[in-house]
Amino acid sequence: MAEAFVAEIMESIQGEGLWMGCRQAFVRLCGCNLRCAYCDTRGSWGQHQPECQVYRGWEGQETLQRLPNPLAVDQLLGLVEGFSAPWVAVTGGEPLLWPAFLGELLPALRARGRRVLLETNGTLGDALARVVHEVDVISMDFKLPSAVGEDLRETHRRFLCRAAERDVYVKVVVDGATSDREVREAAECVAAVDPLIPLVLQPVSPREGAAGVGLARLGELQRVALDVLDDVRVIPQLHRYLGAR
Repeated sequence: MAEAFVAEIMESIQGEGLWMGCRQAFVRLCGCNLRCAYCDTRGSWGQHQPECQVYRGWEGQETLQRLPNPLAVDQLLGLVEGFSAPWVAVTGGEPLLWPAFLGELLPALRARGRRVLLETNGTLGDALARVVHEVDVISMDFKLPSAVGEDLRETHRRFLCRAAERDVYVKVVVDGATSDREVREAAECVAAVDPLIPLVLQPVSPREGAAGVGLARLGELQRVALDVLDDVRVIPQLHRYLGAR
């Protein structure tokens, strides 16, 4: 049975993207292949963390258990059974660093009546191909050069071609350093796959190392993207506003 290093497991509300506000169980896997300047889950960057924290309460505020890593698929399934949410958000870090684990976990979740939302940075297309048909919805981040220091458009385009086999939307985090050109090029990349794919512009939440972005600027960036795509939405992080994990 496959194993993975898991950072945390909890039940809370989805705070980002098109499913914002929905009650979901969260499985946060360890490790990430990128280092985004605005990242709000830097604690999950390390791929081999010694323990997994399981939180009590839907807001994820109280630690219930600390379990030694790695966890086997059957262990994780047993923990998720303790949550009532019909959806399971598999996130990170970057969950597609663990394709063998997901290849066992995702079909087992769906066989138990759960629906799966995969949150991914949109760079590991080969890993996605191994599990794409066991996912209900894909939330794909599009990483801008000002955030990661490199142009990932072609990588994202190839990934999105595979993700488009399922229900998918694309999320772009924007901040004070985001340019019109970056947003236009991201929108053009999405449109090249399917102009009906929704694009979410997510203003960065205030934190160290990220320049904020005002309402007027968000409107400008949205207009830039709407020149290319039919569905462009500005959606901030709800869980930051509510103080949930």
